[in-house]
Amino acid sequence: MKPSTPLQRRIIGAIIAAKGLQEMKEDIVSNFSNGRATSSSNLYYAEADAIIRHLGMDKGREDPAYKMRGKILSLAHQLDWHVAGTQKIDFPRLNAWCVKFGYLHKRLDQYKYRELPTLVTQFEKMYNDFIKKL
Repeated sequence: MKPSTPLQRRIIGAIIAAKGLQEMKEDIVSNFSNGRATSSSNLYYAEADAIIRHLGMDKGREDPAYKMRGKILSLAHQLDWHVAGTQKIDFPRLNAWCVKFGYLHKRLDQYKYRELPTLVTQFEKMYNDFIKKL
């Protein structure tokens, strides 16, 4: 698993400070790492990303469809589906997968809320199959 980045750790610290949650930081990190870590420097990339998304979530991102797409993006990060030399998701690659293998054969952003659970399940299966091959 890819470790968290220094930028992610700074963002987590800034969000926690801005929200006055300094005393809860170890608990937050522990919860998002399933008890594996208490310091943000020991988080995996996806765990740090989940904390940032959760703590920095705005109202437009609270809908369940956003969360399901976020699950797919998190798994894509773990698969290292990034634009070369960056930590940005390679959306053409992700969308190509969705069009080719997704059950409705359309881009990720075109899936509606009621369609996303099946796509998330498909992507998780592909991810788990990939991990088993390692």
